[in-house]
Amino acid sequence: MPCNPAVRGSLLPVAAALVWTLPAGAQQPPGPQPRAEPPGAAAAVPAASSGGSAPASYPGEEARLGQLAGKLEASDRTTSDGTAYDDWLYQGRAGERLTIIMRSGSLDTYLRFGRLVGDRFTQIETDDDGAGGTDSRCDVTLPAAGVYVIRANTLFAGFGDYVLEVRRR
Repeated sequence: MPCNPAVRGSLLPVAAALVWTLPAGAQQPPGPQPRAEPPGAAAAVPAASSGGSAPASYPGEEARLGQLAGKLEASDRTTSDGTAYDDWLYQGRAGERLTIIMRSGSLDTYLRFGRLVGDRFTQIETDDDGAGGTDSRCDVTLPAAGVYVIRANTLFAGFGDYVLEVRRR
């Protein structure tokens, strides 16, 4: 079976769960044994605490439809340019159309939207001022089901409160 980078590192727990076990003292019948999955089927990825299939070690808050309040602080993770960010994990469906808006009265917001591939963020779209003024907006159509990342960032170094609005279009 070819390696799927989206599930790398997560197959061991799945394989352990699929082990064929027999009751104590039972004899294994002769001949081929039934498979838990048909050949070539993709293995399920264990769910993380975020309610999706993000690796349990990937830091982020669960994103849902509606308004989400956050705060960029000095203790947050930073991008390569030194700006703080928060990650929000959204469990999406193939073909789902979303509008994501980031607003702040104290920050020049910068919104990044992407996908988790294993435990790595892969950027799909970004926006700086698409919601007017210094607020950001991304309109996206999800290409596949899975965990997506809404990265609340700022264009310039700084800290402060923000609100994300996530809605279906």
